[in-house]
Amino acid sequence: MSNYELCEQLLKAERDLDRYEMRAPHDLVSRQTLDTQRALLAQIKAQLEGDQATIDSARTQLDYTTITSPIRGRTGIRQIDPGNVVHASDTTGIVVITQMQPISVIFALPEDDLSGVSTAMAKAAVTVVAVSRDGKAELGRGTIALVDNQIDQATGTIRLKATFPNRHATLWPGEFVNMRTLLK
Repeated sequence: MSNYELCEQLLKAERDLDRYEMRAPHDLVSRQTLDTQRALLAQIKAQLEGDQATIDSARTQLDYTTITSPIRGRTGIRQIDPGNVVHASDTTGIVVITQMQPISVIFALPEDDLSGVSTAMAKAAVTVVAVSRDGKAELGRGTIALVDNQIDQATGTIRLKATFPNRHATLWPGEFVNMRTLLK
């Protein structure tokens, strides 16, 4: 029986019960008929509630079939094909999602530049410019987000992380860029 038909039965049962209850005080309806109608009404309501519980359960199960990324970004090539079984314990992901806006660039400066960068950062945000490999095109402007806590002894450099809004997606993950640090 469809949910629509069940709702129609519920309305009819409620109307019939109302009629029987109006006639009952005048002994125009037997007690058994009144009790039977109340039981029928309760049965239909219980069936509707059971159907709603089944629908809610199906919606919950369906929610488990959707995987939502915690970040906005661009997806790479999928690593799992549709139809494959995926487990929470799988070590390979379904797809790699890379955040594009904002995007961060990690770069290194000679350790001798650390004091100048630290001084400039104490005054205001330090602007950095990402430039194409050939040095001809400016790819974006951002600010230094953090300076690493140690100098690389092997290279004599300090790593910095800069964040760029990247509104036009001119910077790409893994891309080689040259960085210019603008110290005021």
